[in-house]
Amino acid sequence: MAWADRFGGGRLDVLRVAQHGVRRALGRAPALPPGRALPSSGHGLRTSIRVGRRGGLSSAGIQTESSGFLALHDPGLPAGDPRRTRVRSVKGGLAYDQIPPGSPLRVAYESDELTAFAGAALGSEILYRHADELGALNIMYYAEAGGHGWHFDGADAVVTLTLQPPLGGGRFEYVPMLRSADDENREGVRRLLQGDRSGIRSMSGAAGTLALFRGHFSPHRVTTVTGPRPRIIAVLSYASTPDARLDSHVKQLFHGRTN
Repeated sequence: MAWADRFGGGRLDVLRVAQHGVRRALGRAPALPPGRALPSSGHGLRTSIRVGRRGGLSSAGIQTESSGFLALHDPGLPAGDPRRTRVRSVKGGLAYDQIPPGSPLRVAYESDELTAFAGAALGSEILYRHADELGALNIMYYAEAGGHGWHFDGADAVVTLTLQPPLGGGRFEYVPMLRSADDENREGVRRLLQGDRSGIRSMSGAAGTLALFRGHFSPHRVTTVTGPRPRIIAVLSYASTPDARLDSHVKQLFHGRTN
């Protein structure tokens, strides 16, 4: 049975289904231990993990605040290399293994139909669901003063679904295909980080907005959220190979754990 048929006779109300999945995930995900500070990762990163109620959400998820380098820090990088730039990130989220099997959001993500649609929309002949047990599918929320600095994704392609927009701020800004597999375009990245806005596009995204993009090549960020209502999105990750996984450093940074 097609995943769309399970939720309304062949027509899927994506927002309704996703929000139902969020409520189930927040209600059933295991509680985490009290807030703690992680030691330095060795890559110039320090992350604070806070567990608790933020913006009216359940305490099931994990809240992270970090200030780290745009890429994994290499002490040998020359001064001025854009990969040495520090970016700030304050967000909360649920990992893939905290979203219950059978929830509408997981059913949608794990369907071959949606994977084929994402691949066709992004111009990929073959696209696979990400294999990472934590990062394949996430629910991310940004409470007041939260945001996510400029970064590239580890996944080859990402689909986001806006579940709840904030009252202010929280805009999604991006530069389409600033780099490629053949050209890292470090000079273009440097100009962006120094404040060049000539190539930036922006979208706020009403609830129900589905966005597909190649975040591995297109730098993007979430501007600071203002007001008491958090920005909540579902993040669906895809890859060009069937066995793609995040490295342990990225898992620790985003989820506070590696498994």
